[in-house]
Amino acid sequence: MIFLLNSFSVKMLPPEVFSDLKPAIGEESWTDFPEVSILFKKLPERWVRALVREESASTHGVIISAIGHEATAKVLSERLGVEIPAERRDVHLRRAKLDTFPATFIVCQVELPRLAEGQVLTEQEVKAAPITFYEVLVLD
Repeated sequence: MIFLLNSFSVKMLPPEVFSDLKPAIGEESWTDFPEVSILFKKLPERWVRALVREESASTHGVIISAIGHEATAKVLSERLGVEIPAERRDVHLRRAKLDTFPATFIVCQVELPRLAEGQVLTEQEVKAAPITFYEVLVLD
């Protein structure tokens, strides 16, 4: 199973990361606060393309799109060779297990400066921008 995302947010972290027992007010120390380690691994586009195509060709392969913008989904479909629908959805990452990885989370980051409020990119604008791919792992 592969999740394709166009961004990463702290809200995607597993809820249990932040639900640890909290110390009494005034008694906490730096080590009392919950923490999580996140690994971002930069991937070449050709590798992501192969991974996505292999997953889509598999009998049990599943690709879940969390690409929230129509133009980005169209450009990614062209570049990766697999239909990627525009889908606005909440995604919650799970902690990676060393012996099994039930899902792969890939951020497809369109490399542009921050957009003006309400600005929507055209397909041509997304095509002209570099896209960087990152695998995201939440570590124990």
